Amino acid sequence: MEQTGFSYKSLREQRGLNLKQAGILLSIDPTLLNRIENHVRRPTRQQLMKLAELYQLDPDALLVDWLSDKVFHELEG
Repeated sequence: MEQTGFSYKSLREQRGLNLKQAGILLSIDPTLLNRIENHVRRPTRQQLMKLAELYQLDPDALLVDWLSDKVFHELEG
C-alpha cells in the first residue's frame, strides 16, 4: 500500500520507536511491520486500524486508500 504524504517508518521514527517497540504496541511481529513499512506487504484491515490509532491518522482516509488499493490489485491480478 503506497501512501502519499507520509510513511509508516517515518511516523514510527518521529515517535522514537524501534520496530520491536512499535510491534509490541501494535501487536504485530516486527518483521511483518518492517514488510508493511517497506511496501512489501499490505496491512490487514485490523492492522490498518491499529496503525491509524498509534500514529494518530484519520482511519477513514486510510481505509478509503486501503480499499482502493485492494480493488486495484484484485482487478490487476
